[in-house]
Amino acid sequence: LQYSIGAFYMDQKDKITLFLPSLNDGGAERVFLNLASDFLARGYKVDLLVYQKFGPYEVPAGVNLISLQSRSPWISLGKLLHYIRTKKPPHILSALPEANLLNIAARLWSGKRYRCLISEHTILSANWQVKKTAFWHNIKHLLIRIFYRFADGIIVVSKAADLDMQTYCGVKPAVIYNPVYHAGIAEQAQSDPLHEWLPAARNNNVILSVGRLIPEKDHSTLLKAFALLRQSRDLKLILLGEGRCRD
Repeated sequence: LQYSIGAFYMDQKDKITLFLPSLNDGGAERVFLNLASDFLARGYKVDLLVYQKFGPYEVPAGVNLISLQSRSPWISLGKLLHYIRTKKPPHILSALPEANLLNIAARLWSGKRYRCLISEHTILSANWQVKKTAFWHNIKHLLIRIFYRFADGIIVVSKAADLDMQTYCGVKPAVIYNPVYHAGIAEQAQSDPLHEWLPAARNNNVILSVGRLIPEKDHSTLLKAFALLRQSRDLKLILLGEGRCRD
């Protein structure tokens, strides 16, 4: 019995649980899949929790993908608590506001049975401004400002997000930049970019913007700035991404 308990403890200690709403085509989702791959390479076991199992991203081999099978974040809370009671994770790292709030709620509800870590990949005050007239959007941000301080640790991905978190939520996060490197990136960098403008980029006359075409990315400011630059320089602009603001 003593051996079994010890083996279970060691097994749990070497497991990391990642928590996301889905595998939708966002940057936070890609970052978490990169983290999962690296954790596996370092010998950890990885559980990846999602509300729903949808999205274009493929889960790395070896990651235990668990779908809570719920369209509503708050309905997922009961299933998340069941996961905590049965699997006893030592720590859960989440990303995106809805998952972060659920992570905090589950920790408080479960009697602090695990270490709650949350990460923010955006400027929260700017995110609020985008839909500040929407009722539920305001409720979500009110909960963020109240409950983020109950997390055991908060991670942001830039110094600007760090300053914003301190003023917006009154908490001091840790700054850890996004892990974007993977083993094949150097080889891929040598390949043909498959766009007639990009070989000319060596002359510094091409601007490349990479990101979803959504209001939060503020492409309108980029387009206005580009129009001003074009008055004095021969420049080209490539917008790489998809989203509801494409038109």
